[in-house]
Amino acid sequence: MDLNLLAVFTAFSLGLLGSLHCVSMCGGISCALAGTGSVKKSKPAQLAMLLTYNSGRIISYSLAGIILGSGSLALIDHWQQLSVVLRGIAGVLLIAMGLYVAGISRLLVHLESLAFRLWQRVQPMSAVKANSDSPLGLFILGMIWGWLPCGLVYSTLLWAGALGAGGVATASLMVVFGLGTLPAMLLTGLFADLLRNFVQAKSVRWVAGFCIIMYGVWTLVGGYGHGHAGHSAHASDHLSDSR
Repeated sequence: MDLNLLAVFTAFSLGLLGSLHCVSMCGGISCALAGTGSVKKSKPAQLAMLLTYNSGRIISYSLAGIILGSGSLALIDHWQQLSVVLRGIAGVLLIAMGLYVAGISRLLVHLESLAFRLWQRVQPMSAVKANSDSPLGLFILGMIWGWLPCGLVYSTLLWAGALGAGGVATASLMVVFGLGTLPAMLLTGLFADLLRNFVQAKSVRWVAGFCIIMYGVWTLVGGYGHGHAGHSAHASDHLSDSR
């Protein structure tokens, strides 16, 4: 299946709107890389380090897309309802994400508690890498963080995999999603105080949260419609064969 413009737009929008969550999950690392904590770095050096780190993060997203997309395509060919299951899970996670971003519910925080416990273990290594000028070290750090449990990332991954477009297409959508998160991650490191005031604005959180919830509802409805259409097509083929 070829990617359509709506899928690409959805992936980018999820990354952009969900950036508020990305700031809370990974903003500390971005600030450390930019030298906002102890050692100040020049703006070009900050930007280079942030781009290196985030490149590793986005590549991890694409690898996850290849794995899930290839596997889901093969399985969906044999079990059409799998796409409905994946989209259902993705829709629920997106709604939970929207409620969290809007400040209505913190259920997603509890679901992601594993990420915070893991962060406590990874933080010493992160501090070392953040104070290092090694591009390879920063790139590897980004790849590690790309696999951390995150409701936004994995709900988008499940949604993309449920499209049944294959590994390359799913990976491409995850790259587009990662690019959507990039502006907030770069601004967090370079202009942390300004961004913090912006994302804490109630109106901003409500608008972003509402949009993500609508994406979640659309994902659930789309998954049901896809499953119903697939069931009807299967029934028609069976009826034709019986004749």
